[in-house]
Amino acid sequence: MCSLMPFFAAALLQFLDPYTALYQTDDDREGRALASEPGPAMVPIIVLMTTLNIGYILSAGFNQVFNLLKPIVMDSGDILDTLVYRIGFTSGQFGISTAANLTKSLVSLALITISYKLAYKLTGYKVF
Repeated sequence: MCSLMPFFAAALLQFLDPYTALYQTDDDREGRALASEPGPAMVPIIVLMTTLNIGYILSAGFNQVFNLLKPIVMDSGDILDTLVYRIGFTSGQFGISTAANLTKSLVSLALITISYKLAYKLTGYKVF
């Protein structure tokens, strides 16, 4: 994965500044502009990755918060995942913790669906 990072960085820079791709020339130095630019070709990939990753917006990293959470900062540092853990495992109320996780999953599904429909309206890109 790390060996591909320079390629992705170069592709991202080309996407962010599409005008540089228009003024690049071929190797023969005749001044002809390149026929294609990478920006529009990357739009479907960016739309797909954004749509799929928007569901993780509610995940804040359970391990980090759980390991650093102390009773003195419980009121300000508690997140949904640690609340579900405390209610489910320490209090034994599995129904409430299941309902909270199900609600989180439904909200994530709704966000993914909305972003998918919005991406289709704006870019015309459709996966299914």
